[in-house]
Amino acid sequence: MWQRFYKLPLYLKFLGLLLPILVVSTSALSLFFYLHLKDRVYYSSWQRLELFSLELDWVGQFVKHHLRPAFFELIHGRKLILSEETLQFISTTRVRKALLSEVQKKYSDLIFERMSPYPLNPENQLRDYAKDVYRQFLENRSLKEWRGEMIIGGRKYLVLAKPVYAEQGCMSCHHQAGSEFKKIKEYYRNSQGYAWKTNDLMGIEVYRLDLKTALEELNSAVVTFFLVGLVFLTILLLLLETLFFTLVAKPLQRLSNHFKEIRQGEKPLRPFEAEERDDEIGRLVKEFNALAIHLEEVQRELEKSLTILQTVVDSITDPLALISKDCEIILENNAFKNWKERECAKELIEEVLEEKKAKTRYYEGKGGKIYNIHVYPVFEKGNEVEKAIILVEDITERKKMEERMFLLEKYASLGQIAAGIAHELNNPLSGMLLIVKELQKDNLSTQEKLQYLSLLYEGMLRIQSILRDLLQFSRAEEVKAETIDLVDVLEKSLGLIAHLISKNGIELKKDYKDDRIWVKGDAKKLGQVFLNLILNAIQAMETSTQKSLTIKVEAEREYAISAISDTGPGIPEELKLKVFEPFFTTKPPGQGTGLGLTVALAIIQKHQGDLWFETSSSGTTFYVKLPLAKKHKNEA
Repeated sequence: MWQRFYKLPLYLKFLGLLLPILVVSTSALSLFFYLHLKDRVYYSSWQRLELFSLELDWVGQFVKHHLRPAFFELIHGRKLILSEETLQFISTTRVRKALLSEVQKKYSDLIFERMSPYPLNPENQLRDYAKDVYRQFLENRSLKEWRGEMIIGGRKYLVLAKPVYAEQGCMSCHHQAGSEFKKIKEYYRNSQGYAWKTNDLMGIEVYRLDLKTALEELNSAVVTFFLVGLVFLTILLLLLETLFFTLVAKPLQRLSNHFKEIRQGEKPLRPFEAEERDDEIGRLVKEFNALAIHLEEVQRELEKSLTILQTVVDSITDPLALISKDCEIILENNAFKNWKERECAKELIEEVLEEKKAKTRYYEGKGGKIYNIHVYPVFEKGNEVEKAIILVEDITERKKMEERMFLLEKYASLGQIAAGIAHELNNPLSGMLLIVKELQKDNLSTQEKLQYLSLLYEGMLRIQSILRDLLQFSRAEEVKAETIDLVDVLEKSLGLIAHLISKNGIELKKDYKDDRIWVKGDAKKLGQVFLNLILNAIQAMETSTQKSLTIKVEAEREYAISAISDTGPGIPEELKLKVFEPFFTTKPPGQGTGLGLTVALAIIQKHQGDLWFETSSSGTTFYVKLPLAKKHKNEA
């Protein structure tokens, strides 16, 4: 609901806010007017009721103290008979009711009743609505009057009640021993006996005012006031809305349309033409025009910068492009336009956007071309990544050179392990020659011949295994990414040069955190790397008094870290930066090509890993970092 309200035009929002204010204010004023009038109606009604009660009280007192004694004296002297007409002169109740009937001809809302639980006149029997009031007077003799509102017969009344106590002058008519009681009792045909005593509560006088007419007039006045106020405020609202639309909403709409047309390219970026005004809208237009001039200048500068940027990008010979997450090209150089492959590497882009770090992927193109596709995240506000830069590196020639370097280093390593291989072959061959000489004897039993033949077979298998490993090591093969056991690769590399470790008196220490650590890579290529690093460690300890070779492997987060440590003299400070340079070596001539660590670094980088070292005067440690395979993550 609120979202829909926020999308409305400004003048409609203004109207929408003023409308409830109009209704609430009109209702509040009407309520205040109603409460005020109601208070005045009740105040005046109580005044009328009090005045009415005072008038009837005065009439009652006049009858009781003046008219009745004079009348009794008259009828007793002339011995007249009490009749209905004469009762009109001596009964305060009947006199006041007679007066009330004349009053009600003009004021029908005024009512008087005199009631008693034991009346002489049955018409004055105590009503149900007055019984509780009578009980209160009966229980509280100090209560002089009772005031309140009552619903009688479905209509609301203001009620004023007063107690009627027996006086000595009342006994002649209301006590059974009174001089006039018998005549009055026979007149009303009342068979009850009365024994009232002075100050007894004989009954109550009730004065009522019907509020129906007053409340109807009140409601009518309030409704009229509400409607008139609503009409007046509606006219005021329309005037304010028209004024707001003319002075505020319309100029803002024109200004908005002007910039919308600029944004959509329908108009050039230029100031907004409007009437001169010194109010807030006028100042707003001036500020917008100043902003438009500034934006125009910035636009020109951006166009210049974009031209320079495009020139710089085009000067880069490798294909380069700025790409969105949907593979939409935002900016590209000529090399990327002319690149026949036009590879987007969408999966790689998604990984970069998710992990927010640069990644490189090996890609084989058409015609034997080989590329490294580098993808770099472009960070925006809030550390969000919505775009990426693709740099395509043609590594076809470099890869061929690396393969040649790999073979050169491999053949150089073959020379170093040739002596060991010869030693390994000499041991089984010597044994086999002795067995052959024994077999030439004629005094051997069949059982002894079978034993010698079995030993001869085992020696041949040993020679075959050594030669097979040597052949596999010397073959030039493509890198194959497979799930391999890194511990097994290290063990096989150590097996090839175990004789060198033993011959040089080196203590071998192994620290494998897991029996199997699975990585993604080429077992033969990685075996060449580890063999090279181990051979370097062995040669580094030739002059050391304490010779110790430590191989440590552990899984750390997303990577497997292998560490090969020696106790040699370390790498001098001036040679640290040259370690991975091609053809750099500290070995004597003929013992190395200087390509070992260069090739090793290239192989590890192809595996999306890293190779580095730490050195001191007490030894050197080379670290190999390789990504873990999914198999290892699942097993973990």
